[in-house]
Amino acid sequence: MSQTKLRISLWDEPLLRAFARALEGPETEVTVTDRRQSEKRLLAGLADVALVPADRAIAAADDFQILPAVAFGAWNTPRATISLRKGFEGRPEQIYCTDPDALEALVSRVVLREHYGISVSPSPLEGPASRASADAVLAVEEAPPTVGGLLLDLGQEWYELTNYPMIWGLFVVRAGEADANVVRLLRDAAAAVESADDLDGTDPGDDGMALPRFRFDDIATASLTELCGFLYYYGVTSDIEEVRTARLPDDADIGFDGREPLL
Repeated sequence: MSQTKLRISLWDEPLLRAFARALEGPETEVTVTDRRQSEKRLLAGLADVALVPADRAIAAADDFQILPAVAFGAWNTPRATISLRKGFEGRPEQIYCTDPDALEALVSRVVLREHYGISVSPSPLEGPASRASADAVLAVEEAPPTVGGLLLDLGQEWYELTNYPMIWGLFVVRAGEADANVVRLLRDAAAAVESADDLDGTDPGDDGMALPRFRFDDIATASLTELCGFLYYYGVTSDIEEVRTARLPDDADIGFDGREPLL
């Protein structure tokens, strides 16, 4: 890892802005970028720790070590929506999205097939989702189509299918570079965000379920275990992988998570 500042790569999205601010300090250098670049920066040696989509972190276990204690998830995800122009009666065969290889595209396939019996294949979307007229469109971090129809919150659909929050991202380092100090820093930032009164104006809703969830606890592990099964059954991995976090020495000081128990 860097011998000067700890270089951290995060995604550029509203639910992570407060977390990025909490990580900033004299010993850290936080870079906000898109998801593909976050992973590339880590592999290229431009970052020491990066937030990586959960499916990538699990499938590329030879390249990464997953850090314990902190993950990025949510019980619902208003930033990611499935638009069904004709509702469930339309029975679309394709779902159009900006990145057919993204985790959101896979989750869309899973929830539509496992929950509603609709089998779709992801196809590239040309132009903004708001202008799309296809029967099924996945919009991530952009406005959904304006043609009407049924709008599904992707994170909420995962919760209704599995009873767990969706874990969108995991914090990883290059193989062999796991460090207790990094885990402690991430955990402290997560605790600071959870106790904050303001999250960039993000509306948590009446039940607070739209807030980001930064815990890597038994609930998060159960959700990731469900994901591992779907990664195999949908042909992403050749076997049902286990969620393996980096093993730190038994006496490693990763700090104390003083937050109250939280679903």
